[in-house]
Amino acid sequence: MKKMILCAVAMLGLSACALPVELKENQRDERQALREFHQAERQAYRAEEVRKAATGAAVAATAAKVLADAKAEAKLNALEIEMSK
Repeated sequence: MKKMILCAVAMLGLSACALPVELKENQRDERQALREFHQAERQAYRAEEVRKAATGAAVAATAAKVLADAKAEAKLNALEIEMSK
């Protein structure tokens, strides 16, 4: 009878040890998943910032081209007027 009680206590103790180990593994996996999620979130944010900067640069380049075209057109008109005199 004593041996059975001793075995039961030992089994209960071993099963209690197994649970924290499994919990620690689960928590480690959750932390790793959370870390990967935050990393992906940061990459998405950086990509959005790069996209915004590229869009801004494209708008600025388009505006510069329109301005240069307008100046070229004005110079061409001035040249045509000068040549027609």
